Amino acid sequence: MRRFLWIVAALTPLLAAGCNNSSQADPVARMTRALGGREAIGRLHSLSVAANCIGPDGHFRTWVESVRPGSVHFRQSDGVDSIAVWSTPDSTWLSDGARMVEGDPRVRAFVRGHEFHLDLFEIDTRFSGHTVAGMDTVDGHACARVDMRDEGGSPAAIFIDEESGLPRLLELNPAGAEGTLRIMFDDWREVAGLMVFFAFGMAEGPDRNFIYRYTEIVPNQVPPGLFDPRQFR
Repeated sequence: MRRFLWIVAALTPLLAAGCNNSSQADPVARMTRALGGREAIGRLHSLSVAANCIGPDGHFRTWVESVRPGSVHFRQSDGVDSIAVWSTPDSTWLSDGARMVEGDPRVRAFVRGHEFHLDLFEIDTRFSGHTVAGMDTVDGHACARVDMRDEGGSPAAIFIDEESGLPRLLELNPAGAEGTLRIMFDDWREVAGLMVFFAFGMAEGPDRNFIYRYTEIVPNQVPPGLFDPRQFR
């Protein structure tokens, strides 16, 4: 009996350490908890965002209204020209204000690529093959690197802050991009029980840099009928 108790006493710290290591070995799960947890994310049925943006060609404004699963209304304007896109899993339509035309899968991929917040909230479905690839440093912060693949099979990686559990950097290689996209998240705030970033910088190659600053992030208030197919006929 004494020997049994000695073994239990000896193994308990090791078992506890093993549990801690397994928790640390799943940085994506830790990130999900830091973002608000699966239950809070599951209550997110839609997300409306608006951002003031600066890019290589000047200032513009972007609006994205997402309805889970898989529908998105995207608008972008530089004050002179504008474009709007409605995309569901079944069809995609775009308008320049004068005419409505049907879009192809590339258009859908482009507008879904602007659902930056959902890239994090839906990391388990938008990305696959999550593999912890060790530690790295991002902007002076120790981060766990997780390699993965996007829906098109292209390589991607997310860098998750060891201290906060929040993502600091997302690297993507979408088709048509001029090199790897490096998206640095900033200005985290709580909205309706979720942690969301209100700013990010994005580098696409050495000479194409973008800054997005969100002025609105509103959960679960997309108007009904936004994707009514009758408006596209």
